[in-house]
Amino acid sequence: MLWGALDALAERALAPAALFGVSKYGHWRQQAEIERHCPSAILLEAAHPVPDGASLGAGEQLRRWCARQPADRPVWVLISGGASALVEAPVSGVTLAHLQRLNAWLLRSGWDIARMNAVRAAFSRLKGGGLAALLAPQPITGLMLSDVPADRIEWIGSGLLHSLSPPPPEDVAALPEPFCHLPVNVSVPVSPPACRIVASNALARQAVVRASGGQLQDGGALYGDVACLAARIEQAVPGQIFGGEATVQLPSHAPPGGRNQHLALLLAKAIAGTSYRFAALGTDGTDGTTDVAGAWVDGQTWMRAQQLGLDPDGALRTFDSHRVLQALGQTIHTGPTGTNVMDLMLWL
Repeated sequence: MLWGALDALAERALAPAALFGVSKYGHWRQQAEIERHCPSAILLEAAHPVPDGASLGAGEQLRRWCARQPADRPVWVLISGGASALVEAPVSGVTLAHLQRLNAWLLRSGWDIARMNAVRAAFSRLKGGGLAALLAPQPITGLMLSDVPADRIEWIGSGLLHSLSPPPPEDVAALPEPFCHLPVNVSVPVSPPACRIVASNALARQAVVRASGGQLQDGGALYGDVACLAARIEQAVPGQIFGGEATVQLPSHAPPGGRNQHLALLLAKAIAGTSYRFAALGTDGTDGTTDVAGAWVDGQTWMRAQQLGLDPDGALRTFDSHRVLQALGQTIHTGPTGTNVMDLMLWL
């Protein structure tokens, strides 16, 4: 996103007066070229999907950076999924350990993104319109990579530029300590700035359809419990590209894994002995807590896993699909892709 913005400015013989960016560890690209466009650029790295100390440091640096900007200077704010973890300034009384416990709990909860982001905003000074308040009265243009259903702009990055409704009392009561007893932070009332989606899962699916030369059809977006998604895909006509995002309710201390690999192993069991094939991957190049984007399976995957003694049934029960698919050589490695528009699922 940043490189695209700088490229567009350069075509008009323009460059930013100041630049602040946070990305996941190892995901910065063209850093030297970015700094050539703006020598004073601040480029930071932090953790995703669970924030770390660098995430809090980035939040504090962002607050200071906003305070230094002239009130009449226009600001482009480029936001993608992942912002919720990469930059954070929690409310008073919330420590890094608390924040990590909360985010790990949310990722295991099976809640949809709207419920999770309402909770994140309730305990943040940046989310729920907090960043927009820091930048006021500067003119803001928000450019978004959508990783949320229906491309709801206010949900991306937990509403850095938009007020969010507080989580309902029953959701707060379900949270781990100390959050179930803390007062929720009321979203900052801000006038929504001018924002638009510049990339989305729908655009990614359309690109895959074009690249297939007409061999694939767009099957639309799928959301919900991972087992329900597997059943829907199994019943679908092959030759489709689906998008969206599965939810997985994980036990505490689950092994390394991700929703796409779990979905792939579920489909491997369903298509065992057939000529079907399936692949699922995260468009950012990361699936869950692993360094792979996802996995592919075919009609032989399940039997191969059994023959090698990998216990695929046990892996599904314990959410240990990464171990099995990695051992089979069927994980998908892309490295950082520079984008994040949810997941893609290919059914052949």
